[in-house]
Amino acid sequence: MRHETHPEQPNDPPAAIAHTRRVFLGRAAGAGAALIGLYVAPSLASTAARPAYAAGTPAPTATPPTPAQLVDNQVKSFSSSSSAVDVLAFNKFNPALGTLDKVFVSIIGQMSADGINPPVGIPPLLQPFSVNVETHVDSLIDGFAFGTPAIMSLSGTGFPVSGSFTFSFEFGQASDLVGFVPPSGVSGVTPPVTINGTRSDFIDTAGLGIGWQIQFRNTHILTSGSASVTTSSANGAVNVQYFYTPSP
Repeated sequence: MRHETHPEQPNDPPAAIAHTRRVFLGRAAGAGAALIGLYVAPSLASTAARPAYAAGTPAPTATPPTPAQLVDNQVKSFSSSSSAVDVLAFNKFNPALGTLDKVFVSIIGQMSADGINPPVGIPPLLQPFSVNVETHVDSLIDGFAFGTPAIMSLSGTGFPVSGSFTFSFEFGQASDLVGFVPPSGVSGVTPPVTINGTRSDFIDTAGLGIGWQIQFRNTHILTSGSASVTTSSANGAVNVQYFYTPSP
């Protein structure tokens, strides 16, 4: 297993953290090698802007590479809210390296809501409420986009309320035919019905070195109670793995 850490590319947004690339040597590791979903902590400069999500939450993992495959790995953190979007930039796959067989993406994080829920009645008592926090992902330059938002239902009698989530998806030959994939490995959230994209959205076919970019944003809906929800947010990490067969 060979590890390489690379700084952000010029096309990355200023707040993006340094990403980690891992190249898994399939022949050396064998078909039984395990790929571990990773979360890379933000740099010191961006810690305040990108709070850690639920530490220790297990991330979905991809099927191990075949003995003929290598894997290129990038991890970026995100922190969005109902008042601020977060843009993540990733490097595209260089077709000079070989054939891109599949793109595996796992997302792990936390959604939360804050607001005001004053007590009512005599004696004054806090009343229960429920809120749906929605996380949207839009494609700015290629990459992928959520067909529908990821939705977390939260409830309580006081703010803030929060919960952890994780899910994954994979682009391959099947998604090239229909233009989208379903989620898998879902925990703690109602995931997007589909995630739009194909393998070609991740390949630098023009050789320009321009990466792909996605945008995280949040909305919320009070589903029961009389509380006033003032803000919703999501933070966590996106792990992107390019499985490819090297050129002869």
